[in-house]
Amino acid sequence: MSDRRDSFAVRYSPPRGRPQKVVFEPRSSGGWDRITYERRRGRWRITGEEIVANVALETSDGVAIG
Repeated sequence: MSDRRDSFAVRYSPPRGRPQKVVFEPRSSGGWDRITYERRRGRWRITGEEIVANVALETSDGVAIG
């Protein structure tokens, strides 16, 4: 497990609808900002934001962040 505090994003395209992106950015006061985006007219547009306490990015090799 790593204690890295780097921003990271997950992008995906649903079968129907616009491409989506979820970005996690570390907050200086602790926790993370979770920002959701949707691709519209060639640009990423914010669709929502919230503060989350903990984030873990899991891969087949284990936990990469968290």
